[in-house]
Amino acid sequence: MSNYTYRLPIDEIDAGYGDAFAQGLFSLWRRTEGNLTDEYENYYSKIVLFDGNPVVGDSPELLDCGFEALPLKLLGSTWSEDTEHLRSFLPADYRAMVGRSYFEASVYSSPTFDIVRADLKNDEGAPVAKPYKRLILPVREGGFRCLLSYSFGIETLLPVKDRSKDSENLAVYTQRKPGGGSLYQAVVGSSERHSFRVG
Repeated sequence: MSNYTYRLPIDEIDAGYGDAFAQGLFSLWRRTEGNLTDEYENYYSKIVLFDGNPVVGDSPELLDCGFEALPLKLLGSTWSEDTEHLRSFLPADYRAMVGRSYFEASVYSSPTFDIVRADLKNDEGAPVAKPYKRLILPVREGGFRCLLSYSFGIETLLPVKDRSKDSENLAVYTQRKPGGGSLYQAVVGSSERHSFRVG
């Protein structure tokens, strides 16, 4: 399956596509207007902290990683040891792909919300291919700027039988929106066709 990122409207966080942690974190960011306060300490365990300076064509420098953050669960504890290890551990094309959202969040000082899917390997060399949602929030404290990144797996994303002729190269996923009957559908094929819609 193709690697991809797909941007979601930020208001989807509160519309049912963000989990309770993402909703609380985003609510705090709005209330503090992006200023880093002590209240964020309640969220650090699941957050990856990146440098806030924009980087072109790569992911920004890793500053810290919470002990419950999704990358640690998927990739292993050695993933966050240091920046040099991170850059050698993750493929350059993956870093460039995911780096675009970090770049935009940094340059425009605005949050981003997207879906990421990539073929990676953990610290033992085992393949990892799990789509996940990612919320990126730019924050500041005085002259210090950084990006808070919270990723969460799409556990409720279930494969649906594909009825197309290209069944081996097309994966269809649906997720029922909490509190509603509509379905959120993502279609990703080997030809890198992307379709995300509600309804």
